[in-house]
Amino acid sequence: MCKFDWIVNCTGPGSGREFGLPRVAMGLTHAGYLQEDPLGLGVLSTPNGQAVVGEKVIDDLVVIGSLRKAGEWESTAVPDLRVQAALAADAILHRIKKTHARPIGSFANL
Repeated sequence: MCKFDWIVNCTGPGSGREFGLPRVAMGLTHAGYLQEDPLGLGVLSTPNGQAVVGEKVIDDLVVIGSLRKAGEWESTAVPDLRVQAALAADAILHRIKKTHARPIGSFANL
């Protein structure tokens, strides 16, 4: 079992600034963990989904789905989400290995 400080379930914003970000994403934006893109489509992220604020990659916060529309327009269909989820999982596993955290239980062989 992996231990995490946060798990955030974002169902995603509408399209454009008039809809705004979901409340939890807005809270993360105000706290400096997410940055809204200039067009208001979602938030900035790396190709593997790690959040970006300014020039800094927030390597312990991964975004998938419609919040990534700014960089990955196709972020709503299941095939696109599958790819994003796989990239996010790789980023999380890399982070776990980087910090020498060891998963236990059913995740031990990952």
